[in-house]
Amino acid sequence: PVLLSDQFELIDKSHFVVLGRDADLLNIAGKRVSLADLNHKLNTIPGIMDGIYLLPETQESNQDELRLAAMVVAPEMSRAEIMASLREKIDHVYLPRPLIKVDALPYNEVGKLPRSRLMKFFREQLTKKYDN
Repeated sequence: PVLLSDQFELIDKSHFVVLGRDADLLNIAGKRVSLADLNHKLNTIPGIMDGIYLLPETQESNQDELRLAAMVVAPEMSRAEIMASLREKIDHVYLPRPLIKVDALPYNEVGKLPRSRLMKFFREQLTKKYDN
């Protein structure tokens, strides 16, 4: 046996489903979700050029009342249209609050989104008014 950092769901003796990495899994309202899966579903919505789910810093220590946020680059879509599309793809407990539209996400020079940079950008966006 080898200890892995992944979560699996056994279907039977020969089949399993990979749920995600331990560090990537959230438990909201008794339901498990992977941030990678939420990001994938968000980014497959036609009209969204880029997007990311995040767990605001103030929520990280309070697992009982988690509330996800998301930032998206979708110049041709309103927040209402994005939320309607998300409702078709994910359980309502995973809908982002807030959903913030941005011109671009704050990637660094090597194309990564460091958490510290992302959270600083998120806080800045919360203080601005954003369009529907």
